[in-house]
Amino acid sequence: MKMMDKTEQVLTRDANFYWKRYEKGRDYIDRKNLVEETTQNWNFFIGNQWEGLETGSREKPPFYNFIKRHVEHKVSTISQSSMTVRYSDLEGRGNPDIYEKLNDMYESCREKANLNLLDRQTLKEGAVTGDGFQYFGTDDVKDVQRLVNTQVLFGDESEQDIQKQPYVTIEERLPVEVVRQIAIDNGKSQEEVSCIVADDDTDRLVGNRDELEFENRSPHAKVTCLINLEKIDGVVWTCRSTKTLIFEDMHPLTAENDIGDTRSMTLYPIVKFAWEDYPNSARGVSEVKPMIPNQIELNKTLARISMTIKQMAFPRLAVDANAVINRDQLNKVGGIIELNSGDMQSVSQMIQYLQPAQFSSEPRMFAEDLLTTTQELSGSGETSMGNIDPNRVAASAYTAIRDQANLILGEKEERAIQFVEDRARLFVEMWTVYGSDGYEFTKEIIDDATGEIATETVRITADELADIKPDVRVDVSKTDAWSKEAEQQYIDTLLEKQQITFEEAIDLYSDTGIVPKQKLRLLLARRKQKEIQQQQAMLEQQDMMNNGEMSEQDIADQAVAQWEEQDGNNESQMQ
Repeated sequence: MKMMDKTEQVLTRDANFYWKRYEKGRDYIDRKNLVEETTQNWNFFIGNQWEGLETGSREKPPFYNFIKRHVEHKVSTISQSSMTVRYSDLEGRGNPDIYEKLNDMYESCREKANLNLLDRQTLKEGAVTGDGFQYFGTDDVKDVQRLVNTQVLFGDESEQDIQKQPYVTIEERLPVEVVRQIAIDNGKSQEEVSCIVADDDTDRLVGNRDELEFENRSPHAKVTCLINLEKIDGVVWTCRSTKTLIFEDMHPLTAENDIGDTRSMTLYPIVKFAWEDYPNSARGVSEVKPMIPNQIELNKTLARISMTIKQMAFPRLAVDANAVINRDQLNKVGGIIELNSGDMQSVSQMIQYLQPAQFSSEPRMFAEDLLTTTQELSGSGETSMGNIDPNRVAASAYTAIRDQANLILGEKEERAIQFVEDRARLFVEMWTVYGSDGYEFTKEIIDDATGEIATETVRITADELADIKPDVRVDVSKTDAWSKEAEQQYIDTLLEKQQITFEEAIDLYSDTGIVPKQKLRLLLARRKQKEIQQQQAMLEQQDMMNNGEMSEQDIADQAVAQWEEQDGNNESQMQ
């Protein structure tokens, strides 16, 4: 009996095979209590910190949400680093111009897909849950999905490199009508399509688990679907399934060009950012989780202080119930209190305010100390948060102080750089595989004649993409206001010492800096145009003098007229 190769075995699998694989991954997540931990992390981050507390009609206790401020500070500090992708060929293979085109195309994709915002959101998800994922499910880089960490199930939960995973399963919930249409587009019969029915499997969703209620037969009801990714002989294969049907058959991620050459994806179309590694685990470590016990203790202390203040910090009214006739007037402003002083008691003996009790300041000091110590130990103290008087330090000094305080984020920044580098490599492979017709994109250029921004269409052919094996580098620079000011001061110093020209200074200024770089370019362009016009006029005058058409006096009169026209200095204005 002939044994089937691996490809044939894969093609004989049914939906039940992938569903069992999915349940195996879910069992692991349930044992790790990952869904509940992730939900708790998000609740504490967004400020829903008394979730589950039964207060009845009473208001919820107060809290100081230092977790959100701490996470936002670290994420924003990392995001202030401008990361520019640079493709190159360190071994000198091929035409170097193609790599400049790749650099421009990546920048075009970055702007169209709004990757700056997307990366910041992914970093925040990594800090809150431990992992952030970006999934590119089509050949269009703008069609990117941010995945929750519990949506991604690994074939090897101890392998940290996602590209070394034997398989990856992505869980998603889609409307039944969408899934049925995909099944029809993939040639499924009506009988098979009818097997796709809605379910209410929302217990493992993170965050909001409430979906709009529809009848199971409604096309708007949702069903759990799986995206199955697997590497076979180094090539990525994929299929999509529900519990009962593979509605998109298993196939390799390949593309064929006009001459029949086939190119295949060797990288999973998913990029992972882990906030911090844990040995022998594919899952990252959250920044929020270890801070929750301190946040809970702080919240409880604040609740106790608040309750104590309500009960003891304000004067309370004590009355003789037998002496006060109209007790309903006690809480009314300006109300007249009627007293029955039959035994000739004084008013102070029948009604009196009790003075507030004295209570210890230790709880308040404990709360402040707990908050301060937690922030300092977690790297978000006053100095690192930027709480420095800007009038007392120069921009360069402030930058040095801030950088020293943020050394703790060095590893996180390196992870963010690696994340961008991994995505840049994935983009190249996607362009190479799916770009059978090449690519066209537009980029901005500076018109040397006018100094204005213009657009230029750039084309990369399929042959050019087929011949490249680029190396990837990520250049990093700070883009916060203080760094920009320090950079500008350095350039201004070079200009003042005449070590660079004015034109060179404008080229060195940042496009997003304080100096209006575009306006200065326009100014230089106008100056250059005037110089060219003056040179042309001088050449014409010289030719006319040589030909005897103009005298020196005519040239002088014409120069005066041009001066008056240029600067608006005519005789009437001078008088």
